[in-house]
Amino acid sequence: MAHIGSFVVPILLVVFAVLVWKASPDRQLNRRFTTFTLIAALWATGVAAAHAGTQITLSVPISFAAGSLIPVMFLAFIHAYPPLAGIRARRVLVVWIAFGLLWSLLSLTTNLIVFEPSQIGNTLSRKPGPLYSPFALFIVTTWAMAIGVFISKWRVARGRSRAELQYLAAGMIIPGIAGIITNVLMPWITGRSLYGAIGPYFALSFVLIIGHALIRHRITDLRLVLHSGLTLAIATIVSSIPCVVLLLFFGPRLFGHLSFAELAFALVTIGLVIIIVPPTRDIARRLLDRYVYRTRANYQRTVREASKMLTRVLDLKRLLPFISKTVVEATGVEGVVIYLQDEDGFRRAMAQRRNEASDFQ
Repeated sequence: MAHIGSFVVPILLVVFAVLVWKASPDRQLNRRFTTFTLIAALWATGVAAAHAGTQITLSVPISFAAGSLIPVMFLAFIHAYPPLAGIRARRVLVVWIAFGLLWSLLSLTTNLIVFEPSQIGNTLSRKPGPLYSPFALFIVTTWAMAIGVFISKWRVARGRSRAELQYLAAGMIIPGIAGIITNVLMPWITGRSLYGAIGPYFALSFVLIIGHALIRHRITDLRLVLHSGLTLAIATIVSSIPCVVLLLFFGPRLFGHLSFAELAFALVTIGLVIIIVPPTRDIARRLLDRYVYRTRANYQRTVREASKMLTRVLDLKRLLPFISKTVVEATGVEGVVIYLQDEDGFRRAMAQRRNEASDFQ
């Protein structure tokens, strides 16, 4: 249960991948970025499950299978970034992707990479297979190739393109190197995954940095449109932070006795409740507004329309009916009375009922 927070990372990655794909599903850069992010989400899920002691014999091979594809898809994404590579480079990329798929298949179906994973305390360990060293070398080499391609594109980039590459470097290369150290090099050298659980959080840093660039700076010209759904998703994620914190502190006592299936059901239920609460609150507020106040005021629209009218109307005889009508329609009150001050004090200048059946005097 101490690793519940790590399971939030894959969810964020999947949400972000869907948003980027929906922005431009026909564009190669979007498709490769989405594929890369989904594979990273699968890897983060496997790592989190393995370090949480959940189905280790399954989660460890999944993490290795996805981990072998992450650097390959990173390389493919860098290749898709302008300027586009030549035909020879594309052929090399196809061959390298085939190697990545082969390593992924071997990780899932054989003991050639790792076998007999175990967990003693909080330390996850496994026995390396005969191909573990070539596998780790492939991961490091692929990341090095991707960095080399990035540097070559950086050297020819100018202006905005270079500024966009800065976010790409901060979001992918730095977390990538950190992830290789904690999840590839250190297990390769020591045989134990002492800091492997940190890996999903490097993926989270990738989401934050690249997400900021995509949303605020439109990196690589992705048309990521901020609409109400995205705003709701971000608000839901932020509002779920207190729940996640409470689960981290009280989860072991509340759910420690549950099986994996029961725990998964409980977490999914909690997630659904978090998602349902905001729209339920909004619906209840609208219903109560209509019941108590007879309407739900849209103050921004009211002020905007009233401001336009007030800048054009200077005649008091036209201005007073407009003000009273605006107040009645916006708030649903029984009526409006407007008083004006003159030399003799306040006088009643106008009164308007909401309708003929109103009790307003």
